Amino acid sequence: MMSIGSIVESSGDSYVSRRLLMQLLNFSREDLVLHTNDVLSPEQFARYEASLQRVLVHKEPLAYVLGFETFCGLDFEVSSDVLIPRSETEQLTSLIKDNIVSYWWTKRLIFCDIGTGSWCIWISVAYSLADNISSICLTDISKEALSIAEKNASILIGKKELEKMSFYQANLLDFLSDVDYKWSYVVLAANLPYIPKNYLGVEDDVVRYEPSLALFSGDDGLEHYREILLQIRGLLFDQEYSLYLECIAEQTLWLLTLTSDLLEATCQVHATLHDNIKVVEISNIDNLL
Repeated sequence: MMSIGSIVESSGDSYVSRRLLMQLLNFSREDLVLHTNDVLSPEQFARYEASLQRVLVHKEPLAYVLGFETFCGLDFEVSSDVLIPRSETEQLTSLIKDNIVSYWWTKRLIFCDIGTGSWCIWISVAYSLADNISSICLTDISKEALSIAEKNASILIGKKELEKMSFYQANLLDFLSDVDYKWSYVVLAANLPYIPKNYLGVEDDVVRYEPSLALFSGDDGLEHYREILLQIRGLLFDQEYSLYLECIAEQTLWLLTLTSDLLEATCQVHATLHDNIKVVEISNIDNLL
């Protein structure tokens, strides 16, 4: 049998090989270096080879093979029931966090994570600010995704924070009928599907393995955003709110137009680490002041 060092060198992708070995052996990066001459048992090597084939041959995302993805310094359990957290979403979380710091003291604050998936946005945005948030609502239309979110919550936060949280299997803002949100400032993080049905810029492995329910939104990718903007117009017209979402760069003009047509609100577009992905902030705070 080959040593760990030889296995990594012959793998064809040293990064993937190291990540798989670290999980298999419960090793840190330093452990892997220190044990470079160790030899895997036949059973360990068979498990490693099977995982490597999934990634390199079948092009399954590494995060699904490992069962977790690191986002904003935390490890989140993921499966094919939820999207894999991506680096460009960190810009969205940073923007929301700055907003909460700026406005939490003005009135009661409710934070809503719409389409929560793995739950990575909430914990990355507001965990350190939880004492200033009155109520936390996390929703997903997928029962399986919501189960992943609840599991990550139970692992990553304490009982005190969990008591503020409510999980809803619901479509967009349908859950608000169960929430006392009047006279509150409502912060909505809505990392919803926004890829057009026949969009050519999606990697094959994303289409094959990640949940289509969380990726695609009609012919132009804006079906979910139209629906949530209409819901906001009907439910939140008389109180303060801010909505944060992601979109493809070419959709920004359409979102600006939709916002102007449907809401008395401002719409700002922010860059992310990915040139083709933008974060859009829609807020009526200035309009109600």
